[in-house]
Amino acid sequence: MKPFPARVRTAIACAAILGPIVIIVIIIFRPILVRTIDAMARLNDARFELDRTRTVLNDGRMVNPAEIAGKEQLLRPILLSGDSQSAALDHLQRHVTELAGATGFRINNVSSDTAAPATPISRLSISINGNGSEAVLANMVAAMEGAVPLVLIDQLSVKTMQPEKPTDLAVEMRVHAYWSVNR
Repeated sequence: MKPFPARVRTAIACAAILGPIVIIVIIIFRPILVRTIDAMARLNDARFELDRTRTVLNDGRMVNPAEIAGKEQLLRPILLSGDSQSAALDHLQRHVTELAGATGFRINNVSSDTAAPATPISRLSISINGNGSEAVLANMVAAMEGAVPLVLIDQLSVKTMQPEKPTDLAVEMRVHAYWSVNR
């Protein structure tokens, strides 16, 4: 058997020595590199959130009460009326019931959701369970879209009541409107 040439022996020796070293370096340093890259990504995300939060806070500090009062006057036609939060909730329930009656939507149950703390303009919401056909539901949604005071749909769940009557739908929805505390 003839020995390998000197260059081949040198290459094999280098591979035999450097190969395990490279494998060990990959095994040890790859997880460290991956963790470093992940930490940098989380840090960048946190910096972005911090900048966004600072922007929101700074924008909020620049609004003065007179400006809010002026804008409230513009919003007054689309806000609920009522001297108290419970009166405004009653107004919202009556308003939605009137919209339903005008479209033929049958309301089975109306319940007010937990009221949020009073702010200059508060959001009030109610949950509605009812039923009707597809056309009646479409008319109800269209009526809410153009309603004054403004009524917004948060959630809408539609299910068929009976498989043999696919046009008769059971509807659950949560709607909200806004009420001015200072009215």
